[in-house]
Amino acid sequence: MEQDFQLPRVPEERRPWLLPLFGLLLLCIFIPAISNTYIDWLWFRELKHPEIYWVLGWGRWVLVGIVALFFFCLVFGNVYLALRRASDAAWFALNHRLSEQALNILDRTLRRRCPATMRRKT
Repeated sequence: MEQDFQLPRVPEERRPWLLPLFGLLLLCIFIPAISNTYIDWLWFRELKHPEIYWVLGWGRWVLVGIVALFFFCLVFGNVYLALRRASDAAWFALNHRLSEQALNILDRTLRRRCPATMRRKT
């Protein structure tokens, strides 16, 4: 006769304070940035040269894009070369080690959250 095992449901941890805290953090980051940008635009408009504001803004974004593209190409090239030079045995060993670690972590988590992780169905 085959025995069926049923895993218990892992209880969800509710953190109602996390979402408002995250929203407050985003406000603290973005409100000063938006207000500084608006103040700069008003200043350039008052000087009757709003085109300078737009040139500086676009120049900033183009520079950020160029630097981001450079670092992406640098990291992607290094990862690509490392993956090409790795042997199949190295990939097999890495896969085996990661799958063992994942199973161990899952087992410890279930045992910590629910002391009786494996119960027989009756």
